[in-house]
Amino acid sequence: MPIVRDSRGQSAPQMNSELAASVSPSAADSGNAAEAVPLDAVIITGELARRPALHPRHEAENRAYLAMARAAAESPDRIFERLAETALDVCQAHSAGLSLLDESRKRFYWPAIVGEWAAHVGGGTPADFGPCGTVLDRNAPQLFHRPERHFLYLFPVTPHMEEVLLIPFYSKGVAAGTIWVMAHDETRHFDSEDLRIMTNLAGFASAARQIVDAAREEDLAGARHLQKISTELIQSDNAGELYEKILDAATVIMRSDFASIQMLDADRGELRLLGFRGFHPDSAKFWEWVRPASGSTCGIALQTRMRVIAPDVETCDFMAGTDDLNFYRRSEIRAVQSTPLLSRSGELLGMISTHWRQPHNPDERELRLLDILARQAADLMERRHSSDALRRANELLENRVQTRTFELELQIHETKRAEEGLRAVTERLFKLQDDERRHIARELHAGASQSLAALSMNLGRLVKLASRAEQLETVHDCHTLVESVTREIRTISYVLHPPLLEELGLGFALRSYAQGFSERSGIPVRVENEKLLENLPDDSEIVLFRVVQESLSNIHRHSGATEAKICVAECAGGLQLTITDNGKGVSAEKQRELAESARAGVGILGMRERIRQLGGTLEVSSGPSADSATAFAEAFSLRNEDASADGERGHRKSAAKPHRAAPANGKPAATLRNARANGHSSPAQGANAATENHSTVKAKRSRPGTCVTVTVPLPRAANA
Repeated sequence: MPIVRDSRGQSAPQMNSELAASVSPSAADSGNAAEAVPLDAVIITGELARRPALHPRHEAENRAYLAMARAAAESPDRIFERLAETALDVCQAHSAGLSLLDESRKRFYWPAIVGEWAAHVGGGTPADFGPCGTVLDRNAPQLFHRPERHFLYLFPVTPHMEEVLLIPFYSKGVAAGTIWVMAHDETRHFDSEDLRIMTNLAGFASAARQIVDAAREEDLAGARHLQKISTELIQSDNAGELYEKILDAATVIMRSDFASIQMLDADRGELRLLGFRGFHPDSAKFWEWVRPASGSTCGIALQTRMRVIAPDVETCDFMAGTDDLNFYRRSEIRAVQSTPLLSRSGELLGMISTHWRQPHNPDERELRLLDILARQAADLMERRHSSDALRRANELLENRVQTRTFELELQIHETKRAEEGLRAVTERLFKLQDDERRHIARELHAGASQSLAALSMNLGRLVKLASRAEQLETVHDCHTLVESVTREIRTISYVLHPPLLEELGLGFALRSYAQGFSERSGIPVRVENEKLLENLPDDSEIVLFRVVQESLSNIHRHSGATEAKICVAECAGGLQLTITDNGKGVSAEKQRELAESARAGVGILGMRERIRQLGGTLEVSSGPSADSATAFAEAFSLRNEDASADGERGHRKSAAKPHRAAPANGKPAATLRNARANGHSSPAQGANAATENHSTVKAKRSRPGTCVTVTVPLPRAANA
């Protein structure tokens, strides 16, 4: 049979398609008009008075009424079913049931049917064309004999209806439905005694309908109250306030006199009292912690994780002789139930209990609403657990962060102290190194050079004393070796500490060093704007000189360059010195290594530390670009001796510092003599010797090259 839904939303099998479509009289007559009999032909109500009545069974009837009243008090949801069972039993019918008007009042539905017609529960008939509608229209009991002869849509229904006695009932003065008994064969005929019994049961049906309606209103009120509580629970963050609201809701839903809520302490395995209503202070103190072995309902529920109900604590077996019973009495509690609060994963979180001053057994409706509240309370408790755990984790993390921050601050402070000490030591080391170089250079010049000069003079006298050609040749060879050693010593002395740096300043010293480097390495070096280096502090001069010295050394050893340039320029608040070449350049990986102090070479570290002590910066990169490389190469290809000579004279004129004395020609005699003895050419000669063929330069101009840039913020930087 098809499935339909009654007005309560419950599904049940319907008798046939005509009932599902709520067949109207016109629809029922169509196609079968010749077979339908008049309505009065199927109504035989008058037979009730003519038939002999059975002997009344008042004792059985009274027992049935008492049982029905007790059931109505305990289980209102089953009250219609108990009515149908009572009618079936007392009237000894084959089937019995109730028909109720739905909210639209256009259809009857069957909420309860017992007996042979029990399969049709949930079905129904149209309100305007059916036996029930006829009874309400006539406002009197009616006895039908084979009603399908008039109501044709009832023909397919089995078992067939031999007789049906229907009694109308009302709720608050309004027709509500009918209660009926049915015989399916001729073995049973209804009489006036059945009419009396069914009339009495109609009064019960009227009361039952009002009870159900009231319970439904209570359900709605409870649902609305739960909805309100849910909104308040979501909006509130105060844990104590939330628990108070839950207790209030539990008291209203369960219509109890007391209530309590507990939380499980996982470490102790016991329930801790969070809040309560109506307890005696001594009872509240006693139940502050509840163990699983406790003689209370919440103790048993803690063990079983199931709801425990004690309708009367005085007759409860597991409470007999326990301290819990004494404290129940202290608070005047006679009935109690405890419902576990479980997380959605099934973990026990706590307990909610309600208590009554009189013996009480909560009904299914109350417990159903309490379960909804318990679900909300468990979610709240789980959320509080998670929130507390998160808060504790955040506090722990914050404490660890603060501790670690303090440790890092100490480490940073110690590191800074160590770095400051290291920098002081490094600065002192560089100064000692420069002083030692200066001392060694002077010792070489004043000691070894003078001894070699004396040896050279003695060899000159030996030339006059030599009598044979082979002796003269030997003396000449010794004289040549002495001169070679003298040049090497002077070169070493100049590299260690150029005397021109102190005598004529950094600009002239750089140009002279570049010329000597060009002669020794074969790499032409051009110096530009060196006059900007006049009047620098001694510390700055020696640092910049060492940077140039280290850079040219690296160019000679690593770059494969054919030319280089040293350029001085002004920058904001100081000077910028750039050393470039046209060599193979520095790869990106190597540039990253140079940028990291821990991976840079010793020379780079030394240069960087010297510049840092002056408050400046040092950068190493690949360059210049193709265009600047071309201009750089073309500058070296110029063969303008006059321009070079003019530049040399201008340089010598500006290189001398105000506090340094120099001869009229701009260069000390000893220095000039040393330069000639070392084979050093003049700056103009060095520039001319460094030039290359123009075609060769063009072939090399696309090489990336290396660029070392030093920026020194000097308050006393000279203007050009």
